[in-house]
Amino acid sequence: MPRDEFGELGRTLDRLLDRVDNALADERRLTDEIAHELRTPLTALRGEAQLAQLSGHQVAPRTVLTEVDRLNTAITTILGAARTRIDGGTRCDLRAAARQAVAGRSIELAIPADVDVAVATELVVAVLSPLLENGLRHASSRVWVTGRVQPQGVVIDVLDDGPGFDPAEVDRVFEAGVTSGDGHGLGLAVVKRLAASAGVAVRAIAAGHGRVEVTFPTPEAAA
Repeated sequence: MPRDEFGELGRTLDRLLDRVDNALADERRLTDEIAHELRTPLTALRGEAQLAQLSGHQVAPRTVLTEVDRLNTAITTILGAARTRIDGGTRCDLRAAARQAVAGRSIELAIPADVDVAVATELVVAVLSPLLENGLRHASSRVWVTGRVQPQGVVIDVLDDGPGFDPAEVDRVFEAGVTSGDGHGLGLAVVKRLAASAGVAVRAIAAGHGRVEVTFPTPEAAA
């Protein structure tokens, strides 16, 4: 084999090893972030139990139920996302999945009908729910969701009439340690990483009001 072909083979192997190393590092970060999400409600439950033990009072049932619900939601979401990563043929109706994510909240939906995306319903709900909670927390009076079909996939915008993201901070919204709020859902860092593992892109946009853009792949684009 000529010398230049050996060199090209070596460079190809180096690039492959770099990709493997990056994939392993990404998996380690995901594992750390998931562990944080699971420990948070467990820490709260342990704290309540210790306080009750010291004070002689009973643990508040509402607190226990809230944290157990949070833990159950996190575990269900993580398992659903893991199945999605294994099953390449997964698909769902996006509008129906978005309605599950809304789940009785006062949120307007304007998503095209009969549009399938190449991810499981559980993952759509897991991605959208914390974004909707975030919108409701920061909105002045209104949260709404729009959708449009683009060549790269179906683009969903989660919008609210609050102050929106500071342009200087917009890239830090999904950093590790940012949580989705009052007791339910996953931290936004975990949401973004789980989404990315299924080919779903999530980004915050500084638009003068709240706006997060989520791009779901269609079965045709994922093929």
